[in-house]
Amino acid sequence: MTGVQTCALPISNKFVLIRSRDDNDTTQPVWVGGADVDAANSANGYPLDAGESLLLPVENANMVWLDSQTADQNFTIVIV
Repeated sequence: MTGVQTCALPISNKFVLIRSRDDNDTTQPVWVGGADVDAANSANGYPLDAGESLLLPVENANMVWLDSQTADQNFTIVIV
């Protein structure tokens, strides 16, 4: 799979909360990172298993990229 960039949205509070959905494949995490995140090689990112969350300090939401080895992985992004 190819990584997906989150939306270009300036963030006043500078935090993005990313949550991997509970119903995701439990054998394949969603990888969170920058433009070079690569789920196929488990590289350049942080793995989120089903139901896990990650709070990231960022200037703009488009700095966050997500990747997975399966097409049916879902996630939620919340600006906080």
